[in-house]
Amino acid sequence: MPEEQKPARHTVDDHMFGDFYTHDHHGDADHEHDDIDPGPLEDNPIWLRDNVALTSVGIDIGSSGTQVIFSTIHLQRKADSHASRYVIVDRQTAYASPVRFTPFLNQNEIDAAALGQIIDDAYAEAAILPRDIDTGVVILTGEALRRDNAEAIASVVSAKGGDFLTATAGNHMEAMLAAYGSGAAKESFNRQGRILNVDIGGGTTKLALVNRGEIIWTAALHIGGRLIAAEGGKVTRLEATGGYFAQQAGVTIARGGPIDADQMRQIAAYMADLLTAVITKPDLPEKVSALFLTDIPSDFANLAGIVFSGGVGAYVSGQEDQDFGDLGFHLGAILRERALEGELGAPMLDAGSAIRATALGASEYSVQLSGQTSTVTAPGRSLPRRSLQVLKPGIDLAENPCSEDIATAITREMGKVIGESRGEVNKALGEGRATTRRASAPIGEVLPSQKPGTVTYSTRRPRGVIVGINPWNFPFSTPIRKTIPALVYGNAIVLKPSISTPGAAFIMQEVANATLPKGLFQIAYGSGNLGIYLHVSRGADTKRFHAFPEAVTPTVFAFAFEIAPPPVADKALAKPYKVTSTQDLRWDRCQIKSTALLGNVLHFQQGHENGHGETLLYNANNELTEASACNAFIVKDNVVITPLLDNQKLAGITRHIVLGTLKNDGNIAVEERVVTMDEVRNADEVWITSSSKEISPVIEIDGVPVGDGQVGDMWLRAQALYSAGKFDY
Repeated sequence: MPEEQKPARHTVDDHMFGDFYTHDHHGDADHEHDDIDPGPLEDNPIWLRDNVALTSVGIDIGSSGTQVIFSTIHLQRKADSHASRYVIVDRQTAYASPVRFTPFLNQNEIDAAALGQIIDDAYAEAAILPRDIDTGVVILTGEALRRDNAEAIASVVSAKGGDFLTATAGNHMEAMLAAYGSGAAKESFNRQGRILNVDIGGGTTKLALVNRGEIIWTAALHIGGRLIAAEGGKVTRLEATGGYFAQQAGVTIARGGPIDADQMRQIAAYMADLLTAVITKPDLPEKVSALFLTDIPSDFANLAGIVFSGGVGAYVSGQEDQDFGDLGFHLGAILRERALEGELGAPMLDAGSAIRATALGASEYSVQLSGQTSTVTAPGRSLPRRSLQVLKPGIDLAENPCSEDIATAITREMGKVIGESRGEVNKALGEGRATTRRASAPIGEVLPSQKPGTVTYSTRRPRGVIVGINPWNFPFSTPIRKTIPALVYGNAIVLKPSISTPGAAFIMQEVANATLPKGLFQIAYGSGNLGIYLHVSRGADTKRFHAFPEAVTPTVFAFAFEIAPPPVADKALAKPYKVTSTQDLRWDRCQIKSTALLGNVLHFQQGHENGHGETLLYNANNELTEASACNAFIVKDNVVITPLLDNQKLAGITRHIVLGTLKNDGNIAVEERVVTMDEVRNADEVWITSSSKEISPVIEIDGVPVGDGQVGDMWLRAQALYSAGKFDY
């Protein structure tokens, strides 16, 4: 690397691309180098603890080719404590298989047996067993992902390839892996500039913009070298998109029909025009934007260079010149000519590895990627996956957005001097920047283990909806510490600021509204008494199957609401209920909170049809269970009695609060026991409790008055205690 391009100083994190730079350490460097020296050190347990070698594999099953690459990854521990992490300091390719054509049974299916043989041959030639694999990725890319049996293929390959081999798919991930495997990310880091990686495979083109080694965005579009293939002058492969390009280029072709080299070049030239427009034109015509499989990028400015990778990229970079009878040979030649003539807006840079870029990325960077969360970007696919980034918020913390407004809000609301408020804002933004960089730079964690011969992996995965409740005294720094990590690792967050100091949170909301997908960041604000309703289900399977589904994404629903102030203990203000009673015909697991409420709904309807507001339920032994949507209490001789919790009853929150306030007061006798319906009908008072009804008196059951048919004195005492202690729970 030229002297003027070398970083003046660096930290261990700068070794994310595996290079040791020739340099002297200055006083502000945060580490020293330990040479990875075999020999006697390998017998030193301290050295072994701090230096780890992992065997990794990348398996790329693409539209045209399948590749298997094994790598050895060297890691060193960053600090001396057991809470420290390892960083990658070196990588070597141990074995790279020949690129084999991906076997297809037909237009819709991958040949599983033939593909399995390719994988087995690679393991045999590398003299590596599945049990030797420490980490790695199977990735389905391009048109291979669109086959009907792609999901099953990925799962089987991942299972047979090693215990720590994961299967995944998606255009964003492939673009990221290609940028690392081609060397574009490393070159961007070395140059401290912006480089565009263009990975052109058999079915799709993946784009990745890298700035100073950090991947800014990824995208994909329908342009590939094997959308049309021919042999002996006859069309042997014709993807739907290839047919469209042929039509637009003025070439009429059909599967099994004739085609010549001039026609192939004519179609390839049309595709090259489209891809050139993507790279060079800020405003894309509709025919170009319609090709994108992802969001359309718009940030191509100030490129230091372009790196081409993938099967077609090998032609562009000059690493391949053999014609395999498809569009790739012609498309690559045309793009190479345009790149060399400067028609792409930036110089073409050499790719470290073009055709093997994705497989190399999957193999050599799997540990770095393991610290991220992932998503499958192909609709309808639910492959087993983990460990890739799902969201990078578009918040430019480097510009300290609204920092003075935030500081002013803090001072105005809580009285901090403006200097302290500015200090809190600046520190919080610095922490936010650091967290964002850590999440977007694909560096995972491999942690030390006190058990000899073992390695501990630390992964980060999205959990769904995160709730953040923040104090008044640090109204900006505390929310930042909760919000940024939640967002960058793929979660949504509901933030509840203090009612005394909400200003900073509302400014965060404005920034989020302008930069994030709708609904990912929300503020829950009210009088100070807010409830969070969180509803989580297992998730829906893609097929009809009665057993518990596996590998499904949970469905999460959440909202915030203001908790009403405690009701006034006044008989005149009470809302008395008239109810129906009937035998409880629900299932025997009523203690489980679920969405299966058909039985409750039917019982409630019984009371509703009788003009009543609830239905009391009893079991086959004539014992009170609960109401259709409430818990139940009776009062007899100044003793408050409620059925003991078991599988027939749901433990209500309001029931819990009522019992707690009565027992804490100590002046009212309380019993939890079996309650017969005879006791109910002879009770002095009957209550029903729920979050919406709180404590409601029942004055009539099946047309018969309860007690004297009026709101009782014990209800009044219980209501007063409940109102006084409601917010203590």
